[in-house]
Formats: sequence, C-alpha cells, structure tokens
Amino acid sequence: MSLFIKRLLFGLLLAGGLCAGAYAGSTVNPDSILAGDPVIGGISINSVSPLEAGDLYKKDLTGREIVIKGTDTVDTIQTKDVLLNSDSEDLLSTIVRHKILGGMEGYYRDLQTSLASQVPLRFDEEKLNAAVSELSCVSGSEVVQPKDAAVIWDGWEAEIIPEVVGNAPDTEKLEDKIRELTAAGNGGTISLTSDDLYKKPAVTEDSPVIERGVTNLENASEAVITYEFGDWPETLTVYEFGDWLSTDSEGNVVVDRTELETYLRKFSDWYNVFENKQEAIALKTTLTGYLIDYGQETEACAEAIAAGRSEDRTLESFTITSQDVATVVTDENQALIESVKARAGDTFVYISIDKQFMWFYKNGQQIAATPVVTGTEYAYDTPRGEYELYYKSTNVTLKGANYESHVNFWMPFNGDIGIHDASWRSSYGGDIYEYSGSHGCINTPYAQAEAIYDNIEAGTKIIVE
Repeated sequence: MSLFIKRLLFGLLLAGGLCAGAYAGSTVNPDSILAGDPVIGGISINSVSPLEAGDLYKKDLTGREIVIKGTDTVDTIQTKDVLLNSDSEDLLSTIVRHKILGGMEGYYRDLQTSLASQVPLRFDEEKLNAAVSELSCVSGSEVVQPKDAAVIWDGWEAEIIPEVVGNAPDTEKLEDKIRELTAAGNGGTISLTSDDLYKKPAVTEDSPVIERGVTNLENASEAVITYEFGDWPETLTVYEFGDWLSTDSEGNVVVDRTELETYLRKFSDWYNVFENKQEAIALKTTLTGYLIDYGQETEACAEAIAAGRSEDRTLESFTITSQDVATVVTDENQALIESVKARAGDTFVYISIDKQFMWFYKNGQQIAATPVVTGTEYAYDTPRGEYELYYKSTNVTLKGANYESHVNFWMPFNGDIGIHDASWRSSYGGDIYEYSGSHGCINTPYAQAEAIYDNIEAGTKIIVE
C-alpha cells in the first residue's frame, strides 16, 4: 500500500475522532457526515470499510450486462468480459477521500459518479475487439455489408448498379457505445437502429457522382484506338475495352490497366513487337519489328480511352538485318567455325540446319555469314552431308510440282537442291523452317546470295550439318 493511501487512512481515523468530539451532545446525526448515504450493489457505503467498498464497486461494475439489438439479432456482452480491474490505489483513495470529505458541501455527494469520474477504467481492448467480432450482428451468416452504387458498361450502354444498404454495424462506433455504458457503471441496451450504428453506403444511385459516372462512361465508349503494323491495323473499341471500365468516387472513368496491358502484350504473339531490340536480335532472324514500353503505352492508351479520345498510336519500328544476326551467331560459334576449318581447309560453305545459318570462307577470309531458311522440317528436309558446287548461274526459274520461282543467283550442289536468293521472303533464320521452309534449297538474303555468287567457284566444298 502506498504512502499516500496510508496517510489517507490515517486521516480518515483522525477525522472520525474529530467529528465525534465536535458533534457530541448536539442534535446533529453523526451519520450525516457521510452525506447522501451512497449505496453500491444495494449495500450502504457507510457500513463498510474503504477496502470493502472498493471490492463492492468492482463487483458491481463488472456484473453488468449490455444487450445489443439489431434488426434481426439480439446479442449480449458481459462487462466483466471486456474490463480489466481499475487501478486499486486510485479506487481506494477515492473512497477514502469520500469518507473524509463526504459531509462537506460540494464534495463527493454521489460516490457512484465520483468513482466513474475519478477512477480510470481500463478496457481489455483485445477482449473487447474479440467480443464484438463474435456478435451475431457482426459475424453472423446473415450479415450483409453495405455497398456503394456504381456505374458499369454492360456492353451497349452505361448501367447503374444500385447501392446495397446491408445490415452490418460500424464496429468502431459500437465499441465506443459499449465503453460509454460501461464507464457510466451501468448495463443497458444498445439499439443498432436507434443509436445509428449501422454502416451506410457512401454513394446511392441518386448521388450526383453516379450521374457524372454515366456521362463519363458514355463519353469513354466513343474512343477508338488504332495501331498500325505495316498493312495490318489493330483497332481497339468499346466492344473490347467496355468490360475494363468502371468509375471512381468522383465519377471519373477508370480503365483496368491489367486488362489493357494484357491486350497490348498479345501484339507480340501476332506481330514482331518487342520491349527492346536485343530481344529481337536474340531470335537470330532478320525482321522488321516494333518497340513498345508496356508501362508507358498502357498509361497513354488508358488516358485516351478515359477521355473518350480516338487516337492512332504509333510504335517505333526497327529492322534486324542479316548482318545483325551474323554478328551474334558468329561470335557465339567461333569454336564451331574453327573446327570446320580444320577439316575443310580455307575455302568452304558451311550450312547449319539447327542454327539456320550459313558461312562462306574463301582463302581463309569470311565472305558471307548469314541467316538462311532451309527445307521445311519433316516435309522437305535439306539433306545433311558433304557436297561440291556443280556450277553457278543467274536469272533462273526454278520449277517443281507445285511451284515456279524466279531467282537471280542459282548455285546447285545436290541434285535440284542449291543456294539461291528468295525475293518472296522478308525474314530469315530463327524457326521459320519449322513451319514455312523451302522445298529443300538454301533460301538466302539477296545481298549475301550475291556476295557468295561473285566469289564461289565450281567444286567448292559445301558442308550441310
């Protein structure tokens, strides 16, 4: 027990002696010193000691029941389940002061109020949170959370989705109400309806923001976004992006960036679209491609749609040349070339089916290094082996069972199979041969076919592996 409490108890005994002497022989009832005869739990505070009064107060305070009535629910919380004991010395000192000063005008005439105001209540917040969260009005299967009214695009027009009122209480407000009743030392009933404790939707279908949302969605639906890939346009209209639209709390149009970016990324499946040029070079094929920064393009496209603005979007184009591919492939295959030189000498043509690449060396000098397209896999596979060039000729028409093609440079080395240019192709290398290869010949870019033609001689060794 603290020194303060000891002094108060001593003061109480001293005051009792003084009061007894002062009132001896008078007509004043000594009990009137304890003004108001306060009662806790049906027991007069005057008839018990301060310690006993403190115990009575705790017992009375924690024995209350709070009833919580909802529209279709009734729950109860026991105050003992949400309170920690009040500070014992604060409680005891308040009661002692009441006994000393209770008879003086203006001091502690209502002990119950004095205790409530003087002794700090300590709630067990975890228990309070847990008790509230377990109420049927909070976590029951019939609880419906409120939902704001919204505007969506239904495929043809803007549609208003009405608000959901729901029947879920605001748990923070409910906990405050429980604290309020408990702190007053009372039990009681809380009505979720009368005490205005239900959550409410912030936006109703009659809200001005809904009207703005309808107007803005209808405006956004007019946007048309066009991308050009050579002769192939891709057009994005509301029939595609309508499901990606919604509105925010101010009625502004929101475009689902994830859906929009997913759409843009499909371009790489249909066209030569890359995030950087190195991705294209890594394919080891000649091509004309387009660069896209998906993050920036998604934002720009989304802003145009939200504003209802039609735009022709232009992506930066680039070209991967045979020289670009040759640099990469040759750098990666120095050991391979050296091994071929060791067995073929200083002059040879080496064609790799797997790499879809051809090298021509003459007198130890590289004349050509280029991606090619060989025979269609499984249908017209180019035969592997070692051969020699028969001859070379210009302006030749190659004929087969179902084709007739003019070539400028013709260099046969295995029956009707030879090296030649292919003006009908725009890309070489990569995996083209797997689905759109030749009839067995080595299709070669014009400039490289010309360089080989100008430097090769009949009898030159040709290795196909």
